[in-house]
Amino acid sequence: MARIESLSAVTLAVADMDRSTTFYDALGLERVHHQADFTSYRCGEGFINLQQVPGPSPSGWGRVIVWVDDVDAMARVAVAAGGVLDGQPADAPWGERYVHCTDPDGHELSLARPIDAPVLAPATPEDIDHLLALNEAEVPAVGSLDRAGFDRLLAQADRTIVIRRGGSIAGFVVLVREGSDYASPNYRWFAERVPAFLYVDRVVVAPDHRRRGVGRALYHRVIDEAGDLPVLAEVNTIPRNDASLDFHAEMGFEEMGRLAHAADKEVAMLRHDPRGATLRAGTLATATDVPVEGEAFATLLRLPGVTVEQITSSATPDTGVQVGEADEWVVVLDGSAELEVAGEPRTLAAGDWIVLPAGTPHRVLATTAGTRWLAVHVTPSSGGA
Repeated sequence: MARIESLSAVTLAVADMDRSTTFYDALGLERVHHQADFTSYRCGEGFINLQQVPGPSPSGWGRVIVWVDDVDAMARVAVAAGGVLDGQPADAPWGERYVHCTDPDGHELSLARPIDAPVLAPATPEDIDHLLALNEAEVPAVGSLDRAGFDRLLAQADRTIVIRRGGSIAGFVVLVREGSDYASPNYRWFAERVPAFLYVDRVVVAPDHRRRGVGRALYHRVIDEAGDLPVLAEVNTIPRNDASLDFHAEMGFEEMGRLAHAADKEVAMLRHDPRGATLRAGTLATATDVPVEGEAFATLLRLPGVTVEQITSSATPDTGVQVGEADEWVVVLDGSAELEVAGEPRTLAAGDWIVLPAGTPHRVLATTAGTRWLAVHVTPSSGGA
């Protein structure tokens, strides 16, 4: 699917280039290109261009330039939607592939993309050795695989997408759909809870292409290709990978729960729902998914002001005092628990529920192993009644 990536520039028609450059120079913009009939200024991540036109005053307001992921594909989309092309897509001497287009109201657009910009496409058989070498260079951030194991992973995957910059492979992502016999415990955790999905098994970026938007471009492609499916991924919390956690949060991922592999290995299980999605489904953890100690938390749903969690308790819960910032409605699905709420003891059996207003000190004194809870957190409104 063709997609606009960003606003590249706005081109303004001017009658007197010297007069206009005097004005824009005075604004403090960085002039990056100048000739008699065309001047370009850097403006944040984009540009303001000045185009001199014949006559005493401009005949039109100018042109909006947008960068797209595929100029030729977007041109076809524009024509199908009622746009009119001014020629055909072409490679320009200034380093962009572009085509001018007029929208149904006569506004001028330029659809463009740097010629050396990243290109994303399915992996080819000729790529496999290079992808495996990139994978092994990133161990332990990703799991190590020999050639047979890597071939087996790619065979189980739904697709593998490669991103190239300047003709070299800058990174790749391996995606797995539901229904695969993939043995990864992370994949299995998701498969038990989400009926249909696109799972990000691994994302690898070549060292010499980092901090250049490669990972973000890969994730945008994954989200686009997922369509109506949720995208699932996991990130280390022990040892903690704050950079990746922050990146996934910026991309719109939310935590469903956590999965401990060992005392020194835990991952946050993340989910990105399609934009505008209204239908969601999943499966509650069973009473057999009992942590060795403490509690296991799984976020089932997060909406503005409301979070729904499932909690599974061991026989040795965390007995520390807790004070929530949100109102909390808690129900015991099965098992039993002894609580202390605002200094008063409370016993909850299966089917019992309690409301813990925001700011109420409470703690769990004891639980039977495998006790399952549902907790609904509601952030109090800051407005008046």
